[in-house]
Amino acid sequence: MNPNSNRARERRHKAWIDQHLKWLFGVAREGYTRAGRGAIVILPTTGREATVSYVSETVAAQSECGWPDATVARIVANYPPLTHMVVLIEEDQRISTYRVGVFCGCDDPQSARH
Repeated sequence: MNPNSNRARERRHKAWIDQHLKWLFGVAREGYTRAGRGAIVILPTTGREATVSYVSETVAAQSECGWPDATVARIVANYPPLTHMVVLIEEDQRISTYRVGVFCGCDDPQSARH
């Protein structure tokens, strides 16, 4: 499989989300508590590093760029924040969006679906 294909990219992203699920869900819950609805945005930096931040709807609305498109805005506006999070990952100047359902026993959240 071509490592740059959409399917390969999606598999990498889902595996990374699953590997970091507990931490990401903590970031999402803290972000929601402090700023309301939003999404975790993962932007590449150098090498294998990335910048991870929580961007609220308010901040996105006030920025020049906003959300990447109307679909992302709709997903962020409608996800249930107690059981889901929205993750945006930029790779090769493309943004992939994942709505991740998280079931928790809450010390060990597990991904429901992407």
